[in-house]
Amino acid sequence: TLMRRESALMVGGLFGARQIAVGYEFTCGIDRASQLLCWGSNDWGTLGIGRLPAQTVPRPVSALQPPFAQLSAADQSNCARSVDGKVLCWGNSFYTVIGYGPRAVIAAPVSMDSLASPAVHIASGGAGTSCAVLADGGVWCWGMVSNASGVFDRQPMPVRIADLPAARRIAVGWGHACALTDDGV
Repeated sequence: TLMRRESALMVGGLFGARQIAVGYEFTCGIDRASQLLCWGSNDWGTLGIGRLPAQTVPRPVSALQPPFAQLSAADQSNCARSVDGKVLCWGNSFYTVIGYGPRAVIAAPVSMDSLASPAVHIASGGAGTSCAVLADGGVWCWGMVSNASGVFDRQPMPVRIADLPAARRIAVGWGHACALTDDGV
């Protein structure tokens, strides 16, 4: 049983944490062995462990082998980037934030094979957007993405964001994203 706390609590089972990301009632982290672990609510498959109940301690994400370099969390979904640039996502795909197509709960990681090259940075945010900066500086996003006329629409598979200079990093919020370009802008 999960319960809300108003004071800090040490998390056991995540040793030498290098990164953490939080979503709605769940947390994931990368430990010193570059292993990806998640805990908390699993109502939307956000722990990547299949349809098991909530977990009170960190548990390795199903079928994922380290080393992982980065992770990102949206409201009810996650994405992780391996050291070789492979991107995997899982959780609630209502807005197709998993890049998997249909609205569904994706309770185990799926590979984002349609990305044109290895990712160097990933970000997720809000209820429905994930993005990756690829090795060539191109930015690809999926989920709720603005089209050419500025209207948000579901993009079930990653699409390259046109007319954007080469980027190094990206941050994703609720209904918007910002990229840090190679020249620092």
